[in-house]
Amino acid sequence: MKDLVGASVGKPSKSINPPKYRNPANGTQTWTGCGRQSQWIRNALAANQSLDDFLIAG
Repeated sequence: MKDLVGASVGKPSKSINPPKYRNPANGTQTWTGCGRQSQWIRNALAANQSLDDFLIAG
């Protein structure tokens, strides 16, 4: 029956969140804004910097 309606078998694929924040000191370090914060983000927030300072223009 599944073959007739074209339904796929298995789990649906997860979507990948693009990064929202980038470390200006090291462009390879990014964070999506979801989940655990990266160490460079925690250090910046501890130094009273804003997340807006690290937003990726898009």
